[in-house]
Amino acid sequence: MRVLFLATYVANLILAVALLRHQPVHVSVLHGALPVVFLAALETLLLVAILLMPRLLRRFPASWLGIPNPDYWLQAENRGQAEQKIQARLLSFGTVTFLILLLAGIFVLRFQQAPLLQPEWRELRGAAIIFLAYSIYWCFGFLRDFRVPDEPRDAARDV
Repeated sequence: MRVLFLATYVANLILAVALLRHQPVHVSVLHGALPVVFLAALETLLLVAILLMPRLLRRFPASWLGIPNPDYWLQAENRGQAEQKIQARLLSFGTVTFLILLLAGIFVLRFQQAPLLQPEWRELRGAAIIFLAYSIYWCFGFLRDFRVPDEPRDAARDV
């Protein structure tokens, strides 16, 4: 998943360069480049945050972390497993985010190449709806991942 995450990030950077190179003539250089550079900076910030978050979890006190069932997952013997779950969840969310941004960037690039045509907002709205649906799915999956595991049935019988 990490390779796919980094590949989508690199694809977004390549698209940002393409967007800068194919600006319409009637757009000023400052106002045309600023959103693209700002988006690339935000994507880089997201990349760094997702890759560093599991390492930062070890350094933060348990009271700073907002995960379901923190009493169980932030115990010393379970914290490593919690870090792995958070890393996997963040990588999947980051990958989907970069894919949606890539779709939106392709939409903008296509519109820049033919500025006299009306943009088809259905495609952009479709990407936004897909992202919203995935975000809801991701949140429920996050809550499911951090349930307290049931005790083995054999251990419960021995008591």
